[in-house]
Amino acid sequence: MTYSAVWTEWSDSRVGPVVITGYRAARGRRLTKAQKEANKLVARERAASEHGFADLKN
Repeated sequence: MTYSAVWTEWSDSRVGPVVITGYRAARGRRLTKAQKEANKLVARERAASEHGFADLKN
């Protein structure tokens, strides 16, 4: 189970918004290089949106 989620643009399907969650290492199992890279992309998008909310609050 992951605790981070980033909302992306609306998809073309009728399902609705797409949620991208980060990977989390389990005890005794490290993340792969690809999973680490995916987490960096999620973190970059989340930081941009969180900074926007922080600017609104201050």
